[in-house]
Formats: sequence, C-alpha cells, structure tokens
Amino acid sequence: MLIRTCRVRLVVDKETEQKLFELGDIFAKCWNEVNYLRRQQFFNEVGVDFTTTEKLVYEKYKQFLKVNVQQVTRKNAEAWRSFFSLLKLKKKGELPSFIVPRPPGYKKDREKGKRLPFLVIRCDRYEIKDEYIYLKDFKLKLKYKGRIHLKGKQGRLEIHYDKVRKRWYAHIPFKVEEKIVRNEWRKIPLTPLGNKQVGIDLGVNNLFGVFVEDGTTFLVSGRPLKAEAFYWRKKIAEAQSKGDMNRVRNYYVIWRSRWEHYVRSNLRDLFEKLYKLGVSKVKVGYPKYIAKEPNKRAKVNFEITNLWSYRKIHQWIKDLCEEYGMEYIPVEEQYTSKTCPLCGEIHNNGRKHRGLFVCSVKKKAMNADLVGAFNILYKGESPKGDSPNGCKTAPLSLLPALAGTLAL
Repeated sequence: MLIRTCRVRLVVDKETEQKLFELGDIFAKCWNEVNYLRRQQFFNEVGVDFTTTEKLVYEKYKQFLKVNVQQVTRKNAEAWRSFFSLLKLKKKGELPSFIVPRPPGYKKDREKGKRLPFLVIRCDRYEIKDEYIYLKDFKLKLKYKGRIHLKGKQGRLEIHYDKVRKRWYAHIPFKVEEKIVRNEWRKIPLTPLGNKQVGIDLGVNNLFGVFVEDGTTFLVSGRPLKAEAFYWRKKIAEAQSKGDMNRVRNYYVIWRSRWEHYVRSNLRDLFEKLYKLGVSKVKVGYPKYIAKEPNKRAKVNFEITNLWSYRKIHQWIKDLCEEYGMEYIPVEEQYTSKTCPLCGEIHNNGRKHRGLFVCSVKKKAMNADLVGAFNILYKGESPKGDSPNGCKTAPLSLLPALAGTLAL
C-alpha cells in the first residue's frame, strides 16, 4: 500500500485564524514539554521512557487537546526512534563523518523567541466534506483551497503555519488506492507493460539523460533551471544588500517552488513515456557526497548546491517507481562519465566542452549525458549477458542507437 500526502491551503477569516494560532500554540507547548522530559532522560542517561512521559503530558493537556495529545506524543516518539536509529548507524560507522545525529528539537522560532504553532489531529477526529475540513474536537470548520487528488484511507492530519507565506496548510496523508493523473482517476500501483530496463543520468545542463535498453533515448533540458537560479540569486542579493530578510526568505520560497514544479512535472512526463515503453526497472546514477567534494569552483559549487538536490530527486523517482510498479535501483556513478560505450575503454580526457564525449579509438563524438545513462544502465553487468566485460560488449542491436542517437 502506497502512502502519500496531499497538501491544501486553508482559507480562514481572522476569527478562525486567531483560534488556529491559540490552538496551535497549545499543541506546540505540548510537544515542547514531552520533548523536554525525554531530553532530560536522555542526557541524564537513564533511558527514555516513552510510556511514562506520554501519560504525564496526557493528563496535563487532555482537557485542551482531547485524544489528540497522544498524536503529539507519538509523533515526538517517532522522531526519537529515528534519532536512536541514526545513533546505531553512527556507532557502526555506517554514517559519513559530516552527519552528526541530534535529538529532536523544540517547536520554537529562535529569531522571535516564540513557539511555532501546529496541529496534529487523529485520523477519526476530522472529516473532509464539500471543500471543508471539520475538526470534531474543536468545533472548527476550515475551508480549503486546492484539489485533493488522492483516494484511500486517511491518516493523521497535520496543520502547519508557513511564516514566510503567512498562510496555513493542511497535510492529509492517505493509504492510496486511486490518484488523479492527467485529470483522470487511476488505480495505483500500476503493473508494468514489459520488462525493459532504463538508465538515468542526472545533470545540470541536461537535467535527465535517459537510455532505455531498446535504444530509445530522452534528454530533459536543465537550462531553464539555471536561468531561474541565476535570476533569483540576483534578486536575493539585491534584497540582502537592503537588509530586507523577509523578502529574501520569500524569494527563496518562490525559487524553490518553481524548481520543484519544473523537476516533478518533467519526471511525471518521463515516467508516462517509460511506462508506455514497457520499462520495469529504473537505474538512477547517484554521485555519493558530491556536495562535500573539495576544490570546486564557486560557480560549480553553486550549481551543485542549488540545482542538484539529488536526495529530493531520487526520492521523487523512487515514489514514481512505486506508483508505476517499477523497481528502483540506485547506482554509484563512478567511471560512468569516463567509460566509452563504443569501445568499452576508460577515457580520462573523453569529456569535452559543450557536453560532448569523444572516443579516441572510434573517433566518434557523443552526448556525454547519454553516455553516462548508458553506462549506468549496464554498470556491473554485461548488456544482454554477452560477456562479463560490462559495456565493452554492447549488443549489436544497440550500436545503431549509439552511433545515431548518441553520436553527433
């Protein structure tokens, strides 16, 4: 069963908004109190007692928050268990040195010194009907704007205040049975139409380089994102020079939302095509710790940090694989940009300007991103199982695609 969250904006009047702020502050206070008790137990090395701390806080706040107190304490317990899992990985040496696990923090705006309001409502204590969300325990009727594009069993409702946009948003999780795709309801997950594999190389100038094992290729341009990034970088710098931090935050939010829309819409288009081609396995290149590599130029560092949100993109690809019934396989990118798909040799100087890869043996120029996608597709295995030499033995059926689609 797939779990997805639908976010909608709440449209409330001043009176209702004031009630949300008051109620959200009590929820935040409840979180901070149970978190304080558990932090004290942790730092005093007496062991975190989830049951006792939950009972203490429940008795204190049940008259205000009703049964929803348990949702706050359990959400906090989830954060603590995640922290303990990271600690175990750290002790085993399975986390990189720059990741330092920290215990859950408080719901607090450090700049203003105020609590951050939020609400957590149990799945059976709210109802969605006729563009309204009804909070049964608090007798609140909240109008929402947006489309709930999911059908299935509802989970725990969360309502958060966005201090940059100055708006309230409701996050509604579902165990999804149906989803709207291209204005049509579709049951998910789907069943693949074939058993083909595809390799995807992520980049900057070309956001996605895609090579399907039947020779079909796609390139998704990343240049609009670069143009957006440098435009907003200039706007942010202007606002910073005037000391207008509210505008700086607003620019960042607009920029990131436009970036996310572009990437996700292109990913959806890509997976629609891959599904129709009969793809069942998706191999995606992952450049491990690329943002931590030293000696990068300022421009390259900016592009990697702001244009290549690899973790997010991989998570979106993984989510789409689940929806389309495909297998998601992350592949380390080592040598995928240097290995020639025509001769199978590693050319350290093969990558040229303007995204070209030149084979010095075959004297062919190819698109470097599609070369990477091809090598990601066949990394660690021989195409069609011909030989254990990997890309060195590309099947003859693919050579026309390499020479025609890849070669310029």
